[in-house]
Amino acid sequence: MLFTKIAKFGLSALIASTALTSLSSPATAEAISTSNSESVMTLSYAQNDIDTQSVNPDLNGKWYLEWTEGGVKHQGKLLMNGDSGKLYVDTDVTRRPIRQNIRLQRTRKGFILQGSNPTHPNYSPDQFHFELGNNPNDIINVENCSTGPCFPVKARQVWSR
Repeated sequence: MLFTKIAKFGLSALIASTALTSLSSPATAEAISTSNSESVMTLSYAQNDIDTQSVNPDLNGKWYLEWTEGGVKHQGKLLMNGDSGKLYVDTDVTRRPIRQNIRLQRTRKGFILQGSNPTHPNYSPDQFHFELGNNPNDIINVENCSTGPCFPVKARQVWSR
């Protein structure tokens, strides 16, 4: 997916040309004359070149998650570093914590933390939906939607990196 940014010549053109040289994949710039004789520069670049860490709240660190699903209370300890992490889940019915890998996926409303490879054979990977408010650092709702219907989750960050 390509994004396009339009900037007036001058300081913006300098910033745009600097951005062109700092991108990891090819980008293009072209000058366009508008009807009012104003010159603009169009800068196109690939989505993976955007610093998306600044768009989402800082999840790095340790989180405690609590939810009840099917009458079973779950307590999770989430350790995140960038777009990946580990989740350790204790339930009322398991003897040891269930460990699973976690990957962060961005969405229009926030992001999804998708679990994989749980260490218990009868445990489905978790899928947490984090909804963001108007400020990208405000988490307004967290749900676990791993088994179909979504269940509310209490989430609190214990420490951050």
